[in-house]
Amino acid sequence: MWDIETCSEQANNLYLAGLSMKVLLLDSAERGIVDTLALILNEHGYDAQAVHDSSEALRLAADLKPDWMFAILNNIIDRKPEDVVLELLHMHPSCKFFVTAGRPMPEFEDKLWESGYALQNVLPLPIRPMDMLEAFKKDSMIVRAKEGQPPKFFMFRGSKG
Repeated sequence: MWDIETCSEQANNLYLAGLSMKVLLLDSAERGIVDTLALILNEHGYDAQAVHDSSEALRLAADLKPDWMFAILNNIIDRKPEDVVLELLHMHPSCKFFVTAGRPMPEFEDKLWESGYALQNVLPLPIRPMDMLEAFKKDSMIVRAKEGQPPKFFMFRGSKG
């Protein structure tokens, strides 16, 4: 059974061995969310850095080579979130993503599909820190789409009319 103490102990052991998981958190609209999550993750042995600008996130990702990128998609207001994610995937293909949104993001999902990626296991807002720590034990929320896989949308798209 998973609990926060076990996860913290594992992350701390990695940190002590110089292998802490690197997490980049991006939110260009609301500083408090990613700043708080970075503090929590750092206390649990992760190497977490919060950024508030998409260009800064991409510059930092080039040097940091994060294991995970956390983004609240509808809070990326300085660029299109799909462009930021795809640029990071191009730069650092092994990076895993934890993405969430507080509103439908059909343009994001459409652009991912057009670029050969799919979403999976997306969690809605609000995100509890324990849910985030659990997600880090799983696969990325953005993965390569399988050949012939039909689009499967995870974020409510609403009715067209």
